[in-house]
Amino acid sequence: MIKYKVKDAAADLGVSNKEIIEILEKHCGVTKKTMTTLEESELDVIFDVITKKNKVDSFEFPGLSGMDKMAGIMEGLRKNPLTEVAGIKVASVTDYTKPEETGLPSANVLIYKLEDGETVIVRPSGTEPKIKIYYTTLGKDLEEAQAKKDKFAEALKPIMA
Repeated sequence: MIKYKVKDAAADLGVSNKEIIEILEKHCGVTKKTMTTLEESELDVIFDVITKKNKVDSFEFPGLSGMDKMAGIMEGLRKNPLTEVAGIKVASVTDYTKPEETGLPSANVLIYKLEDGETVIVRPSGTEPKIKIYYTTLGKDLEEAQAKKDKFAEALKPIMA
């Protein structure tokens, strides 16, 4: 179970605490404070709303072997962390299964901060046999940011195969 606080979600997604609180009020009908722990369903809503501004890809792994395949992909990303995404170097990797490094309870989430300020978040869905990849890309306009997201998605597709 993911135990993220409002402030942690805001920091990781590069938005203000106020924006996270407003999303929760609007979409979940709850009022939270900065230090309040989020439910997994609330975190899903936050990711979905934030990535409407940005982008998310979802890779399905149906059948009995789907969960094993997902676990294998996440394990592979931990054993051999990405060093670049579409030619842009990874500046840092945050692995939320390591509470000693994050100061947060363990969660199956990997966050890649890229050298140019962009972010790629990889996490399995908590409710479906899917791995979701969230992208925050930058550009001089929406078209350029979308083109970068498309390059990132294409570069990461083979990992999800």
